[in-house]
Amino acid sequence: MNPSHFSVSRVTLALVFLLGLLLAPPGSVQADGAETLTETWQNETDSFPVFGSCSDPDGEYLITITTNGVIHGAWNQNTGHFTWSENGSYYLEPLNAASDTTWAGHYATHFDVNLGPGNVVIRDIFTDTGLGSDGTREVFKARYRLTLSPNGVVREFESAEFIRH
Repeated sequence: MNPSHFSVSRVTLALVFLLGLLLAPPGSVQADGAETLTETWQNETDSFPVFGSCSDPDGEYLITITTNGVIHGAWNQNTGHFTWSENGSYYLEPLNAASDTTWAGHYATHFDVNLGPGNVVIRDIFTDTGLGSDGTREVFKARYRLTLSPNGVVREFESAEFIRH
């Protein structure tokens, strides 16, 4: 597979999906006028190069992932909802790095957007737990939330946590 296939195909899929939410002609219309689109995948495996890791930001690595996920959207005249949930396992091996440590772990991510009359809520959560061949354990958690209310008030929250032991 093309080394950039996974990331490019997922980004392309998400963009096409979002455009479909905005531009799609009436198709899967339900009784209440709502339309939906859903895309799922299971046990997809891909390998591609990545640059940097938490412990070696300048290194070049090859990552192999096996992933499961779902992208779902629903909308009607007044509201819309988009969700992307994905989880999987990975194996990270150095190609040109300061360390010969390999990493194996699990990640999970959830992203959603809710649109209502005059308001928007965006939420993104990412977690990663990895174990190095040298016995080092790394945990990374990131959270983001943005709320825009009908009266124009913006509330934003973000946090990130990195634990290494």
